Amino acid sequence: MNSLTLRLATEQDIPCAMSMIQAAKDYHKEIGLDQWNEDYPARSDIEADVSTQKGYFLCDGEQKVAYLCFDLDGEANYNELEGQWLTPEDSIYLVIHRLAMDGNQRGKGYSSAVFPLAEQFCRERGIHSIRVDTHAENKIMQHLIPKAGFTYCGIVYYDGSPRTAFEKIID
Repeated sequence: MNSLTLRLATEQDIPCAMSMIQAAKDYHKEIGLDQWNEDYPARSDIEADVSTQKGYFLCDGEQKVAYLCFDLDGEANYNELEGQWLTPEDSIYLVIHRLAMDGNQRGKGYSSAVFPLAEQFCRERGIHSIRVDTHAENKIMQHLIPKAGFTYCGIVYYDGSPRTAFEKIID
């Protein structure tokens, strides 16, 4: 790994982001994980990320190795948590959504690298909390998220499907 950075995605980057999303969907299908489907994430989700400046690439030097969304506008589904967040409901927090790796980069540790960069992103903006959720059967993320110092907080639902929710307080 060279110098890892986050780079804001542009309109011209949408095909690259969609390629990473499709690679993740294919991988999920290959391992029997029903986290994403044909309708989600859709191109319209990525276009919305880009137009609102929430879409980012994790870059290793100049190479884009992953796509993700950093959202500071909250997540409506998090208001219905079965459990308890570490910070108050009305806190401003970063949500990490749609982390998708370039299929050729899987297994190289890039997913773990996202979390320290997310913390740096928060510190630069005076944000003191990161929240993230993942499918209960996504064993990779179920391992990586707590390893990055996140605390399990409970269950949230997307269209009736449960997701495990985590939070990390940023000093």
